[in-house]
Amino acid sequence: MIDINNFIAGKQHSGYSPRYSLATTFFEQQYTLPNSSSVEIGLALSTARTAIPQANALKFSQRKNILAQASANLTVNPEHEQFIVAATGMPLKHVRQRLDLGRYLFTVLPDICAQRYGLHNGQYMRAIHHGHKKGYELRIPRDGPISAFLPPNDPAEPFFVFAHAVLAGQAIIVKPSQQEPLTSVVVADALTTAGYPPGALSVVHWNTSDATRAPLAHTLCDETTIRVLMGSSSTAQSLLSHNGEVVQHGTTVQYCAGHTAAVVLPDADIPSTAAHLAHSAYNWTIDCVSTKTVIVVGKDAKQQLIDELKKIIATKKTGDPRKEETDIGNVPKEGLDALHALLHGQQTFGAITHHAPYTITTPQQVTPILCEASSLQCPLFSQEPPYLLALYACANEEDVPKILDTLRQELPVKKRMGIGLYTQRKVEELLPILERCHAHLVFHNTPTIDLNFALNHQDVFLADEFLAPVSISTNFLSSRS
Repeated sequence: MIDINNFIAGKQHSGYSPRYSLATTFFEQQYTLPNSSSVEIGLALSTARTAIPQANALKFSQRKNILAQASANLTVNPEHEQFIVAATGMPLKHVRQRLDLGRYLFTVLPDICAQRYGLHNGQYMRAIHHGHKKGYELRIPRDGPISAFLPPNDPAEPFFVFAHAVLAGQAIIVKPSQQEPLTSVVVADALTTAGYPPGALSVVHWNTSDATRAPLAHTLCDETTIRVLMGSSSTAQSLLSHNGEVVQHGTTVQYCAGHTAAVVLPDADIPSTAAHLAHSAYNWTIDCVSTKTVIVVGKDAKQQLIDELKKIIATKKTGDPRKEETDIGNVPKEGLDALHALLHGQQTFGAITHHAPYTITTPQQVTPILCEASSLQCPLFSQEPPYLLALYACANEEDVPKILDTLRQELPVKKRMGIGLYTQRKVEELLPILERCHAHLVFHNTPTIDLNFALNHQDVFLADEFLAPVSISTNFLSSRS
């Protein structure tokens, strides 16, 4: 049994309300959390407001040093690592990579904010130069505090959110997912120990299934001037609304990776394209956004791509995610049931092109699958099952924008789509088609990693915004010469 506390006023806080028990999703492990009430929320808000002047007063260099010290001193013990595996199904080696990425974020984000505009998962954030003073800061209101609601699927996200709060000299109250609440507490504790003002970084938990706690999310949003919501539009709306009342004031920043489709043109380098797609779809990656949907132009390109993907799938290792040598991890039981039905012909929305030997190595384990979908209404495109690539073939590249529009209609909360464009032609030659695709990001010959001049965000062409190419990963930026 693991007991996880709130983090309020610069210290672990067990809460004034009764605790509640949960079990991790993938491998049963019991843990308890405080079922916080308005009392704990009020305490977090009051200590945050008190800490804001102290946080504002820190020089940019001091904030940078706090992040560096926290990165150097923050250690995650094996029990914590295994807890994340049990909670998320993420293989152990990838859990360690994500935690390393989080520590790395603390060391690189200050320089990124000081050098140029930053971009994270489609969200445009500007660094501000304060007149004659040296130093840049994120555009976050000084009259805070901030609230943030985090999903459970990425242990690097608490690092990302807390780092930006520190760089902005702000106070933040984080409500992590109760599925994986531990990492947020560890990160807030490390930053406070490194010298960030006590009370400026808080973590609160409550039982989202408890009807008496339903107003808390709305209260936290209403009492903060900026909200960071990671997830779908429907999730964001539910957090901002209660009993017909919707939070209207302040700023709400929603991070949603959205839906990323790969478009493979007939002249693409098929072997490298297949390698990129397999890396993105079948691994828990630290360097790209997952791609599940592939649009292939031309019969020859489609068959060549299938042949190359078959070779890669056959080499993938599956097994127990708790062991570091595992290539890919578990899927939830409902995902396994859906894929099992698909493989055994109990659903008719697609035809399996190839899959590795279908063996269940644990009650929730499945091997990679490649499926050629016969219709754009195929649920594979909207449900995006794990460890699966869904291919759709078309005859002409002029059809691609229309196909993307059709797919968008199947994704009501993910209106904008990123595109991984695979072709040996220059992007300039394809601008007439790309402009019709209305993509929020375009990645050229890469699995949504490298950004070049084709970068487009919210219908704004950002060709002139960067002095040099920028490399984007799932959660961080690094400049390249």
